[in-house]
Amino acid sequence: MAPTSSQPQISIFKTNIPKSQSWVQLLAKPSPLEYQLIHAGDITIDRNDLLQNAPDSWADRYKPIPVLSHWLRHPVHGELLIDAAFSNSFKEDNTGSYSRMMKMLVTLSSIENKLERSLTSQLPNNGTEIKQLFITHFHPDHTAGLDDLPVDLPVVAGLSEYDFLARLTNGDLFDRRSNWLALDFTQGIEVPPFKKVLDVFGDGSLFAISTPGHTAGHTSFLINAAQGAKLIVGDASHFSFGFNNNLAPSAIGDGNALLAKKSLSQLILFKKQYPEVEVILGHEFPNDE
Repeated sequence: MAPTSSQPQISIFKTNIPKSQSWVQLLAKPSPLEYQLIHAGDITIDRNDLLQNAPDSWADRYKPIPVLSHWLRHPVHGELLIDAAFSNSFKEDNTGSYSRMMKMLVTLSSIENKLERSLTSQLPNNGTEIKQLFITHFHPDHTAGLDDLPVDLPVVAGLSEYDFLARLTNGDLFDRRSNWLALDFTQGIEVPPFKKVLDVFGDGSLFAISTPGHTAGHTSFLINAAQGAKLIVGDASHFSFGFNNNLAPSAIGDGNALLAKKSLSQLILFKKQYPEVEVILGHEFPNDE
């Protein structure tokens, strides 16, 4: 099955090298970032489809998972968004703005998508003031809300994320927009336990962390805010059952499956070393364990 988007023209997003290889030092200088968690809707799915080597029976296997986005206001760079949850189109249709392939997959798998409140309805000025959108990965439940955001909005994702699978699962999304930017992790440095980290704006407020596996260019983001540091892990770990039991997320191919396990191990180690940082998993409300 051929993708329905052509390969987009991508520019490299200018980033900076972190000023230290110690999280203790980096976190010691928080920024006056504002943060808000956004819950757009829920997906009813067999959670075992999202995990490697999951047990057959566990309490919340069929519990709906929330679809989340993360709004930030930076004192210099303005309003930012991490991930774009459900659009208004899910109000009328279980598959919303999904591509033809995803519509077929959702139908065959009996997946239910329920819109609670659309992404833009929860953003100041309906999202018209968002300056940049950062994407953890290009799975449609993290990109569907793009249809309600300005067409010229800069969209930033890991360079390796712009691959065949992204185009296959997102339909003509890459043809309908043109402002695509990429994080080049070859320019990053090791900040243990992570191998490649970028300082997004050079001021220590937002860090991009390479966490590949679930997808080829998956990125996690650390928000170094004065109100409390938060690690947005995307689907490097969907929910606490996987995180707490070291069950890596699903991945396509043995190579990516191994990378997913390595990324999860790094995230678990980080949480042990820096318990004061709130870890926000891809499809779970904080403290909902």
